[in-house]
Amino acid sequence: MADCPLSTSNLQLELNSVEDEKRKILSIFKDESAKCDNWNRKYIASSMFVLGSGAYGSVFQVTTRQYKSKQKTSKGRYSYHPGFLEAIAAQRRVKVEMLDKLRDSNRDEAYLDIVAIKYEIIDQAQLEDGTTRYLLFLRREFLVLDSMWRKNYRQMHGFPTVFDYGYVGDKNHYGINQKYKNIFTYLNLQGEEVKFFTDIDNRNLEGVTKISYMAMELLGPSIDDFRNYYEPWFSEVGLKPFFGVSTVFKIADQTLCRLLIMHKCGFVHHDLKPDNIAMGNGRTMNTVYLLDFGFAKLVSPVKQNEWTGSRKYIAIDAYFGEKPNFAQDIESWFYVIMALLYDDLPWSDEYIVKQVDENADEKTRWDLVNKLKKSWWGEYSEATSLKELINNIAAIHSHELPDVKTVLEQFHKRVKDLRNSMRSVDDAQTLHCELSNTQSNIFRGYMSIRKSLLQIFNLPNLNQNPLLDDAELKALQEMRESKGHYVTFNWDRNNFEYEWDVNHQRFTMRHSDSAPPPTLIAELANQHSSWRPETKIGGFATVVNGIGQHANWRQQQQAMSLVSYKRPARADEVSYVYDPSRHLLLPKHTGRQRLNMSGESVVPFHRRVPGVFSAV
Repeated sequence: MADCPLSTSNLQLELNSVEDEKRKILSIFKDESAKCDNWNRKYIASSMFVLGSGAYGSVFQVTTRQYKSKQKTSKGRYSYHPGFLEAIAAQRRVKVEMLDKLRDSNRDEAYLDIVAIKYEIIDQAQLEDGTTRYLLFLRREFLVLDSMWRKNYRQMHGFPTVFDYGYVGDKNHYGINQKYKNIFTYLNLQGEEVKFFTDIDNRNLEGVTKISYMAMELLGPSIDDFRNYYEPWFSEVGLKPFFGVSTVFKIADQTLCRLLIMHKCGFVHHDLKPDNIAMGNGRTMNTVYLLDFGFAKLVSPVKQNEWTGSRKYIAIDAYFGEKPNFAQDIESWFYVIMALLYDDLPWSDEYIVKQVDENADEKTRWDLVNKLKKSWWGEYSEATSLKELINNIAAIHSHELPDVKTVLEQFHKRVKDLRNSMRSVDDAQTLHCELSNTQSNIFRGYMSIRKSLLQIFNLPNLNQNPLLDDAELKALQEMRESKGHYVTFNWDRNNFEYEWDVNHQRFTMRHSDSAPPPTLIAELANQHSSWRPETKIGGFATVVNGIGQHANWRQQQQAMSLVSYKRPARADEVSYVYDPSRHLLLPKHTGRQRLNMSGESVVPFHRRVPGVFSAV
């Protein structure tokens, strides 16, 4: 890895400065929200505490304020402030007073009582520079989720409920001066830069200040939280953190279902990564949720001036500013799934740095990444790095699934076919029609990918789903059985296990035919190498106490404790907006640190410097 041009003392000053800035912003929001009467009528300020670090600032957990109901039919019961429930009532098309209908049997029973708060603070310097379009992602995230709920509220499993969006802060100090209204812009849902107050979704907003917040459903840890939590234990034996095949395929299937619903609503996510995939809370602890919609855009015939996403997972077309297309999400999703099976991808930081000159600029690195990615979507015989990755995954996971290599090759072919089909459709209306028609090639492409994932599972009541239980799935299962590789995993969706340990205990080895003994793991770690010979890999088989559908309170608290405020940064997974006019990479979380694509960055983009690049 290239040497960092900053001295140790200067680097420490930089890290301290970032932490001081975080604490300052955190203090501002807590103080201003506590002084806001409207806020205090909805939430109990004294109950607020930090859960973690989000894309825009810290994420809080807070208890909602309840009032004695005055309705005769609900004597002795408590209700919430109407302003807190207005958004959710409108999404479900019921009256605010109909509290029973606002509760959701598919979500935690207390999801209206304890909520998560995300906030965003606009700095005066950013307002004066006219760079607010690279911020204000929280407003866009609320609009995206609110729009999806209103369009398709009956199928929004795995999407967080959004309850409230508003502003806090004294208008004399944090208000938007009239002279800045013409340069106070943001990217609307189509990805176009528009004046904030003239946009149709913002015209009736009152009390706009530089401090905005959004109340949403409280969720559990993200996939990245689990990965970071177990990373030290893997590192002890020289391994990278990864999950078992059955766990990854369960996550993959649920995430693909979320993408299908999102795509039916017309949106492209544009920022898929493990940190934006989370588990639910309470009774939904096994439900996979999709998060962070600040980069989401409606499918549009217009090419994008700025691309958005993280270097590790961004789709090729998104990087080159092509029109938003659902294929971009499918491509990024495939990268995420492969990374969960192995942790690294051929264009991860540690490999890219070794393949470019020490003084290479950022564009050179990104060009190399895109060259490697392009090879994955051409002829499979020429996708050298993909074949090597699949071979490495097979070496790790073959004890769990003997034919994992064949299954992954089938999986990749189906993903490539769907990606090509959607890229060939230019018209947004045609894409919507294709997704609405269960007999169309594109819709069947989603189902075909699901079948390639589900073929390794024994699924009760699958015959109740005619979209999956058909000749194609049976043919895949019969082919596996005929080759003697018919290993299946049970997946009862009402109560099942993931392969991580909710009791925070060290991984336990199972000595059976389905898992290798420790001596075999040592052989894998010592003998097998990835595409870089100095990187050793191996595998764990785990026996865990999974998070069941009826997990007790202690298990829930243990799982929630995975969410940490300070987490190690992964530079290649930081999400950026790229400003082509100035060749700047703008990190999503604050927009303050800017990286020049010509290589004149404060900290080299390929350096992993904890604290400088927060996990966003």
